[in-house]
Amino acid sequence: MSGCVDLLADGSNSHHLEVYGLPQSDGTFKATRIEIESAAQNIQLVGAVANLNATDNTFTLGNGSNAVTVRYAGAMAPAGLVNGGVVSVHTATTAGAAQYTASRIYLRSASVSTFQNYRTSYRGTSGHSNEANELYGMVSGLTSSAMGCAIQVQGIPVTLSSTTLCASVQNGDYVEVKGLLANGTLVAHRVEFKTAGGDRSLNGYHDDENDSDHDDLIYRRQIDATTSQGGSYSKTVSYEIYGVLSACSVNTCTLTSNGMALTVDLSTALWEHGQVASGRVEVKGYMLSANTFKAIKIESKN
Repeated sequence: MSGCVDLLADGSNSHHLEVYGLPQSDGTFKATRIEIESAAQNIQLVGAVANLNATDNTFTLGNGSNAVTVRYAGAMAPAGLVNGGVVSVHTATTAGAAQYTASRIYLRSASVSTFQNYRTSYRGTSGHSNEANELYGMVSGLTSSAMGCAIQVQGIPVTLSSTTLCASVQNGDYVEVKGLLANGTLVAHRVEFKTAGGDRSLNGYHDDENDSDHDDLIYRRQIDATTSQGGSYSKTVSYEIYGVLSACSVNTCTLTSNGMALTVDLSTALWEHGQVASGRVEVKGYMLSANTFKAIKIESKN
């Protein structure tokens, strides 16, 4: 489960940020990606209501130096708006460095605890209760343990329960991980590798769509550069990587994502909004090998 929030940073920087994150037990979000925006437009704030003043039509979100004031005189307050309730606020204007004028307010939950239960009950796209959260990204911070290993995906700690699979996981592998998020760590139940199986034998750890080895971890690899398979399942795949482009030469560049560097093949890539040679980009494509990503489409995020 994830959220998209546009926040005004502290007064010393005065940047407008688009923040993607994961809900925490106190109703806040742990950021997994942040984009700096040139202006405050179509802002969405999500948080727990505090200091509600029905006479002045104001309340605050956040706490301490990160608190912002929301004025909602021109918006219809939802039924059940109370201190402690979790709301989504839409606004396109700022009244000051830490003040927003709401155009719409939606009640997400009557309390933070109920909001947290939404995340616990959410079953993700797979519909399985033990796969409620999903992460896509490059593996980093690999650390082995007696029970398996710990990795990071998009900066979020992830645990894998198979020592056999962990013996072959590498920093820089691109994966899709599904599982349950608990205390800031994703306990993986399903891992799909996006690197071609011909390039990575993964130490003989075969596709295990039905968890036949009972390690509580379902695994699927790529059978070639663009197709993944598990049991009777097969499909053509592509996915997105966000990172920083650098060191471009003819049709290749270096893409650094989550602290890991890849070579990007841009020979047949479609450039949206013009070609660039450096800066933050969104790249859609697939892995050709453990270190090379074939770009289908690329867009500058500078």
